[in-house]
Amino acid sequence: HGVNNSNSRNIFAFCKNCGLLEYESGCGISFETFFTNLGKAYVKIIESISMLSAEKNKSEEEAKSLTKFYELRQNVIFQCLKNLLKQKDCEYVDVLMKMLNFLLKSNSIDKTEFALLLFYKDNDNSEFENIVKEYRNNKIKIDVSVNVRNDDSSVIGDRVLKDIGFLTSWSYLIGMLSEAGLVEKERQSYFLLLNKRTLVKEIVGGNI
Repeated sequence: HGVNNSNSRNIFAFCKNCGLLEYESGCGISFETFFTNLGKAYVKIIESISMLSAEKNKSEEEAKSLTKFYELRQNVIFQCLKNLLKQKDCEYVDVLMKMLNFLLKSNSIDKTEFALLLFYKDNDNSEFENIVKEYRNNKIKIDVSVNVRNDDSSVIGDRVLKDIGFLTSWSYLIGMLSEAGLVEKERQSYFLLLNKRTLVKEIVGGNI
């Protein structure tokens, strides 16, 4: 997709914290060293998946290979998740931990609940739980606005309110949990897979 301000500010930084990229902020990118070994492995895996997926009449061996590459991709993303949780200065880590704990307690999460999690992450937990309960019982409707940087403005530090579609941290984190094979989407919610609960408990407890 090319290099632009959004990539360098969000996606590149996220991938760096996940252990896929290596670069210094404010410096030029050297594509020889841009990808870590884990990043190079991930690129090779998705290239192989793309190539095998394009085959219309797959042999049995090719089908098995494709399944194996999907498993390898899942393993790499899970390693990225563990790498991310080690980055204590990363703004995503605290939110991700709260997200995992929420999934362990409530079994599922949607984008609105994630927005509530962000809003209440430093506030009264009992109030948060009551609001989630009322939301899940369809007693209340929640409209979410996101305060984001205004890239269309020439004023430094200018912010603007956007709808929930601009909550990019949700896309990054739920995408990672999904690609790591920990959650599965059903309608608008993502459910923690029963056979991954123990694994998530180990992650949250710092035992993996």
